[in-house]
Amino acid sequence: MRARSVQVTLATALAVALAIAPLTASADPPVPLATGADWDGLSVTAPTVIGSPGHYEMWYQGRGLTFYGYGSSLGYATSADGKAWTKHALNPVLLPGDPGAWDDAYRGQVAVLAEAGLYRMWYSAGRSSGAWQTGYATSADAVHWNVYASNPVLPSGPAGSWDETEADGPTVIKDGALYKCWYYGCTAGYAECSIGYATSPDGIHWTKYPGNPVLQATPASWDASGLAWPRVIKNGTTYEMWYHADGKLGRATSPDGITWTKYAGNPVLSSGWGGGTVGVSSLLLDGATYRMWTHSGTGASRGIGYFESTDGIVWTQPVANPILVPGNGGMLIKANYDADQVVARTMPDLPVTIAVSRQGTPKASISGTSDASGTYRSWEHNEAWSPARPDILPGDTVTATAGAFSASIAPVGEIRAQAYADRDTIEGTIQAPSLAPASLTVLCEVWTEPSTIAVDRGVAADGGAFQCDFGGQADLVGGLGGRVAYLEPDGDMVSVEVMTPYMEVFYGARDGVGAIYAPGHAFTVTVTSALGAVKATAAITTTDGGGWWGHGFRPDWTGGDCCDWQPAPPDIVPGDRAAFLSDDGYTNTVRVGTIYGVVDVAKDAVSGPLYAPWWSQALEVWCHPQTMWPPMYRRSSATPDGAVPYSCSWQAVDDSGAPWDILPDSEVMVHYVEPDGDLVYRTMIAKEGAPSGPLRLPLIMRGG
Repeated sequence: MRARSVQVTLATALAVALAIAPLTASADPPVPLATGADWDGLSVTAPTVIGSPGHYEMWYQGRGLTFYGYGSSLGYATSADGKAWTKHALNPVLLPGDPGAWDDAYRGQVAVLAEAGLYRMWYSAGRSSGAWQTGYATSADAVHWNVYASNPVLPSGPAGSWDETEADGPTVIKDGALYKCWYYGCTAGYAECSIGYATSPDGIHWTKYPGNPVLQATPASWDASGLAWPRVIKNGTTYEMWYHADGKLGRATSPDGITWTKYAGNPVLSSGWGGGTVGVSSLLLDGATYRMWTHSGTGASRGIGYFESTDGIVWTQPVANPILVPGNGGMLIKANYDADQVVARTMPDLPVTIAVSRQGTPKASISGTSDASGTYRSWEHNEAWSPARPDILPGDTVTATAGAFSASIAPVGEIRAQAYADRDTIEGTIQAPSLAPASLTVLCEVWTEPSTIAVDRGVAADGGAFQCDFGGQADLVGGLGGRVAYLEPDGDMVSVEVMTPYMEVFYGARDGVGAIYAPGHAFTVTVTSALGAVKATAAITTTDGGGWWGHGFRPDWTGGDCCDWQPAPPDIVPGDRAAFLSDDGYTNTVRVGTIYGVVDVAKDAVSGPLYAPWWSQALEVWCHPQTMWPPMYRRSSATPDGAVPYSCSWQAVDDSGAPWDILPDSEVMVHYVEPDGDLVYRTMIAKEGAPSGPLRLPLIMRGG
């Protein structure tokens, strides 16, 4: 089934009045949180305040315990005096974007203007990796937001520009008929972060100032690490800016918003309260009083606080900070039963105990302390399992406790998942009958760069089918890894690893075929010659862990059980084809190219050309010992026409592993990766190698 997503459009009259494209807002249900936990139970940060005495409004970032998404959501609060705040009952009011969107991991650090009954918001956003940019949204009530369909409205700059990795953290004012924005940007690798300026006639179509950046770090000074989060007000004819650097607050002034003069006594605020640094701030000028709300504190004092000043330079705390604090914490656990791993998430620096049992009988437990982010990962402490690391299986119970918090998956359900390269989907079923009649959210992630997430919601817990559609987001080529998980209604997660199928063909000193495919599928494999004559056929069923790197099957000489060939095991040679057919309709044919290799025993190296002329691009090549585990890989590449050979050496340590002393009888394995992810291997005896010429290919191979 397709991912369930509904979009609503802003009223036509409002769109016409603003002369903008239609806006959309996600109607998906809120993400599951830990039982008893609040959406902002981990932190409250980055306030933005508008208003005046009698009615102040704040939007702030909050983080709660959820395994869905990576970033913060946005909350709303009101106050009569700017000091005592009431959080809105419908919080959070803005969640991260839908999976695959440019803002699917984070929305926050906002600027807001209220104009003629309409709230206009510019928000910082991005994915879990990549550039952060600025989007736009509107609301009639400050709570229900409509996100602009053509976001981002202020994108990051091109490669090599001063704002190629960041174009966000905005402050926006309306000066006459012109909207003016100051934002911060960073170069590649965040080597330099500075402040830029942009203008717009409507708040949507922005023009960056060609002389950007307008304010930069001063070498060897307190702000040398880079500038961020500018906050600007216009006081008469003077623009006043407060900006952040190194956890401190600086001040600058300008006659035109472009040419800025830093205050000679910067920084004007070096710390907050409780030993904390100065976080993202919001500033207002009420008459003769500057008001500032900022994030600071440490430990239990973390939160949003309030400062005042008569000149914008000397700041005092007229109240006991913080004035807005996180909500209730909680605990969540994630069990990956494929990898026998458990993650516990709770509050920072708490003692954590995780236990795995089956039908009331303990299997193993592990104890430790959550880190500064409140996370404890079992695989970082596998030696601490008692009596030993457990084999976690569907039907097991996984529990975790941390102080007054606890969570339980009872029992672990089963995820049956298969990735399909031909339609860029991951599909399967969820077997978690203990959660019926609830419906579940299924998250699928593939490990592209950055990783890509697709979601299917409303999946029945008791055998419900799901489909995660990555169309237009990621190309699921063979060998692409990822995971599939379902979220319980209480926020806990069960996950398994998944890999896009690929087929393997082996020839040379060791023949055979293999596959990476979900377990329980019956395959028919047929090997034919370059001239189309059938050499052998076999039937094999994929098994759990039966493939070389996962579920599937592999040749018997690797410890696998493939295959009972009829009439006899084939002698696979270049030009042959191996056709794979699964009982679920999957088909694939791998054509065997020629891998030559000269093994230099003295220099512990192998090199040679390869020939697979039906491919046009360079092919990835891997070399490794056939009989050593784990293999000591060396990576290379080669063109499929033999013009550029591969070359692998084990004389020194590299990122792939330790040196390897090749002996005359050593078996050296070389394989290339087809563009669709399938693999062709050749095993050669070191003293024999696979001579590099002369090249003689069957006529049908030379024909392409």
